[in-house]
Amino acid sequence: MLRVYFLAQWFNLSDPAVEEALYDMLSMRAFARIDLGGIVPSPTWRDSRSKLVHSIVATAANVHDGAVLADLLHGEETRVYGDCAYLGKGDVIREKSPRARAFINKRAYRSHPLTDQDRETNRRKSSVRARAEHIFGTVKGYFGVLFALSNLFMVKKRLLSMSTG
Repeated sequence: MLRVYFLAQWFNLSDPAVEEALYDMLSMRAFARIDLGGIVPSPTWRDSRSKLVHSIVATAANVHDGAVLADLLHGEETRVYGDCAYLGKGDVIREKSPRARAFINKRAYRSHPLTDQDRETNRRKSSVRARAEHIFGTVKGYFGVLFALSNLFMVKKRLLSMSTG
């Protein structure tokens, strides 16, 4: 996981972007020592008001986030915010959380770019998601430091012997 964190930092990738890069680039998978058949932490679902995580699902790296949406919803949601990975999941949202309204970002296509109004709507939706996801950035930063420190602790003797030898 530390190697994935480094890739995200070095290439300035968001969590979904680093996940996509790991699917697409053999060199990144090799560096991160990830086998696509392995289980990796995947999507989380959190309350945008309280910022509390109420669901997390671990999946194989080749499972798309949208495939586990039903497992992330508890049924009491009134609003569901998501990036464009959740486009076309309205049926799942209505079935699992019938009172919820879906606020999923629109996706631009080469032949159909987003209008100014669509971009503004996506920006408003993303600002709500960003407030809930802020805590994950904080935790990720702490874990990055903790992972780095734990790795240094594990190789401390080897590093000390190299400096004295």
